[in-house]
Amino acid sequence: MKPLKRYQYERYAVLCNLAYPRIFKHTRYGFDPNGQRIIKNQFGKTMIRVLWSKKSSEVVVVIKGSHSITDWLLTFAMWTRSCKHTLNLTYRIHAGFHYLLHQESQPSRNEDTLGESVYERLESTLIPLVQQGKRITITGHSSGGAIGTVFADYFESKYPKSIKRVVTFGQPAIGNWQFSRHYRLSHKTYRICCDLDIVTFMPPCHSYFGT
Repeated sequence: MKPLKRYQYERYAVLCNLAYPRIFKHTRYGFDPNGQRIIKNQFGKTMIRVLWSKKSSEVVVVIKGSHSITDWLLTFAMWTRSCKHTLNLTYRIHAGFHYLLHQESQPSRNEDTLGESVYERLESTLIPLVQQGKRITITGHSSGGAIGTVFADYFESKYPKSIKRVVTFGQPAIGNWQFSRHYRLSHKTYRICCDLDIVTFMPPCHSYFGT
């Protein structure tokens, strides 16, 4: 597994931090004026930013961590739910993360249709970019890193070699023992955490992956 350089870690960390404010001037960080798509949650709040430029072959997907009372309450869902029927993944994940991925995404553009889940809208946003020859880096903080990891595994299963890397910060554990066994992107996943951060050890009896 090729180690990331310090400037790469720092760039993803900065993008994760800047994803939280309502206004994010992405052009300051090398992305095209039209190189941003926003994926909203069920309440119409920004949850994911998809960023790219014509000059780069990399698309960066930045996923926010818990940023509302509802999000925090979902982290206390200690049971797991199967990903088989919707994502076709052979493991179970934390029920709160499952909900965040499957919640309805409110439209952010006129072209968006009603009724799409968060993962479906993110997938439909990425497909045209992959068809242009770009590869996807997914990064996220806390629960954003967790659901980004699951989505990356799902997307890679449908579009092989489309995921460049997964970089998470303060990511909690994700699923049951089958997750650590069947997760296909362990060689491309970088999980950065602080030993003093209790969130990275939660929920108990769940598994994570990454180096």
